[in-house]
Amino acid sequence: MLPCPLETAKSFRFAVLGPIRAWRGNREVDLGPARQRAVLARLLLDTGEPQPISEIIDAVWGEELPGNPRNLVHKYVGGLRRALEPDVGDARTSELLPLIDNGYSLLVDRDQVDLNVFTQTLAEGVSLVDIDLETARERLDTALGLWRGDAFGPLATEFFDAVRSRLQERRLSAFEHRIGIDIALGRHAAAAVELVSLLVENPLREHLAALLMIAFYRSGRQADALRVFQDCRRKLTTELGIEPGRELQEIQLQILAGEPIRTIALSCGKTVMAAAPNFRSERSLVQSPGMPNGHRRPGGTERCHLRPDLSDFVAREREVTQVCTILVEQSHVPPTVVITGDAGIGKSALAVRVANLVKSRFGGGQFQIDLRGMSIDPVTPQQAQQRMLFMLGVEEPDQTLTPDELGGLYQSVLGDDILTVFEDVADERQVRPLLGVSASIITSRRRLTGLEGAHILELDTMSADDAVRMLGQIIGPERLSTDPAQAARIGGFTDGSPLALRIAGARLLARPHWSLRQFADRLADEDRRLVELTHNDLDIRASLATAFHQLSPQSVEVFLLLGSLAEGSFTIVEAAGFLGRSEIDAADLIEELVDLRLVDACRTGENRYRLRDLIRSFARSEAATEYANAARGPRGEVQSWPPRRQTPHRIELTIPPHAAAQRARVLSLE
Repeated sequence: MLPCPLETAKSFRFAVLGPIRAWRGNREVDLGPARQRAVLARLLLDTGEPQPISEIIDAVWGEELPGNPRNLVHKYVGGLRRALEPDVGDARTSELLPLIDNGYSLLVDRDQVDLNVFTQTLAEGVSLVDIDLETARERLDTALGLWRGDAFGPLATEFFDAVRSRLQERRLSAFEHRIGIDIALGRHAAAAVELVSLLVENPLREHLAALLMIAFYRSGRQADALRVFQDCRRKLTTELGIEPGRELQEIQLQILAGEPIRTIALSCGKTVMAAAPNFRSERSLVQSPGMPNGHRRPGGTERCHLRPDLSDFVAREREVTQVCTILVEQSHVPPTVVITGDAGIGKSALAVRVANLVKSRFGGGQFQIDLRGMSIDPVTPQQAQQRMLFMLGVEEPDQTLTPDELGGLYQSVLGDDILTVFEDVADERQVRPLLGVSASIITSRRRLTGLEGAHILELDTMSADDAVRMLGQIIGPERLSTDPAQAARIGGFTDGSPLALRIAGARLLARPHWSLRQFADRLADEDRRLVELTHNDLDIRASLATAFHQLSPQSVEVFLLLGSLAEGSFTIVEAAGFLGRSEIDAADLIEELVDLRLVDACRTGENRYRLRDLIRSFARSEAATEYANAARGPRGEVQSWPPRRQTPHRIELTIPPHAAAQRARVLSLE
């Protein structure tokens, strides 16, 4: 590097972290037109080093070359010499901006250019992180204070755009360093305000989102912190098709579990210890006024009656965050969340995942009761209350207590530091007496819209990608990678049902010699699909049958007939004609099927309904059984086939072809 030969050169200051500007002493220099400023900016990026004219041309014009660009470079350099050195008589004799080896060099010291000062001060700040946080913060803040807008102002060539992007990345990293230190020093609120603005400008920058989550969490705003994760995940999946990285996911889990965040990761790779204690709105362990003999409750870990979380739980990140946010958010009313959806859709798995994530926030205990609402022997509210009282350590209540007295005892024992999961709820009447001053998660096939103040979360089927991910979690990535296309076929045949996917994975594990194509081909046979989706105590058909057995006789008939439709979707008008009923009667019966998740109401303006493929296969299987039974007389003799019935509209209904084939197979066994 050539030394600066003129003492007067040291009086100059140059700025590129914003519009291109220069000062001589305290006087700003008029740098002339935009292209002339662009020539100066290129020279300032490598002060003291000769810049070939060809590189200056490339930076200033790119591919849009004017006529004779070399002459224009000489012209603009002459203009800069006259502006910077007005006292020099002949601009060609400039010692500040000489021509060297077919190029030009600006002979000023590095610390006279704000970009070089920024780089040096930023490095000093990072190096001080391990020594003195306050001083490190001061140096980082000084470095950021040098910026006055976008680097190079309005210059817009390919060269300057690329350099500007690199410098903006360094600037954002400096913000992340300084704000991370602010959070570690306990300045959470100010950091959060700054981070919100930065995240609006850079919505896909995960580290900014991570810092904002920590700032909110350490300010006692857990719900806001979890919403940041949810918003960031939505943007990442929508715009890039990816899930949040490990940093964001680990912070989310720490917040959900109520764990303190004691270290802050900086984007330079260093970590800093948080000087201030974490703000935590933990529920304290309290003595329950309803506890017999005034005994103090044991800690929550001693009273955890939750099932273990599933190791192969995948997807549902948005739903997990949504439910956790509701449960941990400060509220004057105990939160109740209803998770509703089809049979086998993963309602209980989601409830267990959430409950295990937030259990440390409920020091009074975490409980789980299966109310068996879809079974022929559902648990009564009084039985559930007695079970809860037993788990809470209350001696067996007096059997002479009336339901109201038992309910009063139950409510007196509950506290706001308890979390209860009520599984498989039949309807509002079954669960309403169990709700009170504690947080509750409810799973039900019905929507339970009659529960006052409940947050209702509708679970949909898994996406095609998530279905493949879940299958890979079960059978292992190596086997999945042997034929990803066939894995996708298997996922498609399961209708995105987590239960069906779990059964499919279990069958593949039990048959390691089967290829994925072989099993996919077996599932492709619709008549065998339900048989294939059975493995020991896992049975998709049994899961669907629990809802089927809840139907009224008229709805059973409608369901079986709808299963014979060639098309999976239909309108009420079409169904009424097919069923031979009035439209309002057909609508009432079909809505009963919707309530029990045997028919889907499509959310379109046309009011269409549909049966999923697995449910239609189940309906056809049940129809075949019904018709086979109807073909026998009271003593078991075979009668005419098919049975013929007149509808009110005199439409004759006959057995579908697939049921007739089933009947033929039955009779062949006689």
